[in-house]
Amino acid sequence: MDFKVYNHEGECMGAIKYAEDAAAFVAHLGEGATVRIGRAVVWLETADNSAAESFDGAAEAMLAHPAAKRFSAPGHADRVG
Repeated sequence: MDFKVYNHEGECMGAIKYAEDAAAFVAHLGEGATVRIGRAVVWLETADNSAAESFDGAAEAMLAHPAAKRFSAPGHADRVG
């Protein structure tokens, strides 16, 4: 599974394998940036909710999203995290 990181204009900036790395990248891009799994937004970077506060905390939130859980179901080929 890849975490796709988009800037505030909706342009895909990259596909990242690990949630912690996606958190660092989205924090760098700043307000309005998102992390998606498929079409589901699993993180929205805002002034009040910044991944820069805690990359691990943001990663946990991303992995707790139902879209991430679909990819981590038993028998699925991809590994989450």
